[in-house]
Amino acid sequence: MSTLESAYGVIHVAEIAGGQLWRLVLDSWGIAGIGLVAAVAAIVRRGVPADLRVMACLSVGVTAGIAFAAPAALGPTEPLTWVSGRYLDGMIVTFFLVGGVVLLRAAARPMLVTAACVAGLTVIAAVTVAVYAGSSLPTERGRVFKYGVLGVLTQNWSHARVLAATAAALVLLLLWVYIALLAHHVRALACVLGATVAAVTLVAAVQLTTRGPQADSAWAHAIGVQEMAAAGQLKPGEQIADASDVSGVLRIAQAFEVTSTLVQPFNPYCQSPPADATVVDMGWPVGQPVHASWSDAPAGWRVVAANRYGGWVVWRRSAGTVASGIIQFDRCKSRHQRVSIAGFLSLAKP
Repeated sequence: MSTLESAYGVIHVAEIAGGQLWRLVLDSWGIAGIGLVAAVAAIVRRGVPADLRVMACLSVGVTAGIAFAAPAALGPTEPLTWVSGRYLDGMIVTFFLVGGVVLLRAAARPMLVTAACVAGLTVIAAVTVAVYAGSSLPTERGRVFKYGVLGVLTQNWSHARVLAATAAALVLLLLWVYIALLAHHVRALACVLGATVAAVTLVAAVQLTTRGPQADSAWAHAIGVQEMAAAGQLKPGEQIADASDVSGVLRIAQAFEVTSTLVQPFNPYCQSPPADATVVDMGWPVGQPVHASWSDAPAGWRVVAANRYGGWVVWRRSAGTVASGIIQFDRCKSRHQRVSIAGFLSLAKP
């Protein structure tokens, strides 16, 4: 939370929070945005029943807390916080229901005012996202589900345009409001409104479940998920270890791909691989030769596979090489012990 220690940090977090609220509106085709604005209006407007005001305060408070806490905790080095929809996903259903009630029951003037507020605030948030995160967001290489709704709105599955996605969401919002206003005179159109929203959601779900696996499979093949697991050629009884500098996606994938034994983790900066390991997965430093992944490898270890794009190198112990070395916990522990002892001594000073 050190981000909030300066005025600039607070403003920066507020801008990122606006980007997450932007996704809340887009991910719900604008309807959750109507619900959020209606909840804020219920808080400030006079004559609202106490129980309704309390629920509105709780909903808006939780939403604001999530939107601000996530970027404050993750920091500015996490680019996905600018346009992430996952943190506020849990509130979409809440405000979607409220927005649906507003569309079906509110009078024409309050509905139009609410929709205008949603449109204006969404455009401001979209401009902020475009300035800081970029006007075009990638939807390939395993990021389809992060930016999937943007791909649905723009029908572009390589790069989703921020302003184009915003315009598409606002067109849908205008459509919902138009049908809702007509439903005041022809009640049967309320069913048409629900069916249209359901149809758009169904199309989005179909596209996400077809496009997502295709892109993720291509990305997984490029970084060599299965290639990395197969390279070690583990035999029954052999052990494999993963260094912590291998990407988290690959380490998780290894746990699923390697079924003959458990994948043992270790920290290459202060530990040696387990003594019984016959295969070791190391990270490949950018701009370095392949052997720099384990510059102090013991005799008898050789590189059997590597993937520059995936950033990994697989080492295997040659047959007949005597296992040597143990996990050097002492080197890691001694560093932490020195810090702890120094802290204790500083507290003990008069």
